[in-house]
Amino acid sequence: MKINWENIKNEEEKLFLKLISDYMQKSCIGYREFFTDFYEAQWINGVLSKYTNNYTLIGGYPNANRVIVCITPFIQSKIDPIKVLKIEVKTGLGKELTHRDFLGSILSLGIEKTKLGDIIITSFGAYVFCKADIAEYIQFNLIKIARFTKIEISIVSKNEIEIEAPKFEEIKTTVASLRVDVILCSIFNISRNECSKLIKAERAKLNGHVINDSYIAKEGDTLTLRGYGKMQLDEIAGLSKKKKIYIKVKKF
Repeated sequence: MKINWENIKNEEEKLFLKLISDYMQKSCIGYREFFTDFYEAQWINGVLSKYTNNYTLIGGYPNANRVIVCITPFIQSKIDPIKVLKIEVKTGLGKELTHRDFLGSILSLGIEKTKLGDIIITSFGAYVFCKADIAEYIQFNLIKIARFTKIEISIVSKNEIEIEAPKFEEIKTTVASLRVDVILCSIFNISRNECSKLIKAERAKLNGHVINDSYIAKEGDTLTLRGYGKMQLDEIAGLSKKKKIYIKVKKF
């Protein structure tokens, strides 16, 4: 993997690429597998695809949002670096637990977020994807989710889990431009001033990257605005008579 390090200005990307470059060299010399922590899949692809396609992403299930990079000399990885925790919570009627409830409770154990993959909310609680080496620690040390202490945790096979396709609302609208702030304002129905504040607070991401408001979105891009939601720019469909741009968005 040939990289001109002087051309990379983003320190997070530079550190990540140095890690991957090191793993690739060690894998080739020692004929071993190496695995990163969890990162957002779109961020990884955006960083690595410029330099190499010699890597595999593992998230524990198809189309996972958070994934591990596997560097292996083998055709297929011989080690599964991910375990799945099934967390069942008895909350009583009228209380639905959120992704934040599960994430916050697990992080309170002193676990870093990079050790955790996707958290899938279910009718009984959640499935939590995590690095294999911390699965048992979570299983035996997590005693509550939010304020609820009646919980059962088990490590389950990936074949046992059923994950529904993500639900989304399809929105067709027009925008004056493809700047991310314009699209975010339109889809989440917020003012330009409010959107600008959120972007400056680094609450907006494009394909996993923190952005400024001048970024231009393209088809297939995923935009997230913390506190509001996630969307995918599914289609750019030409201009209206008033020179506005037709777009179709999947809002999750």
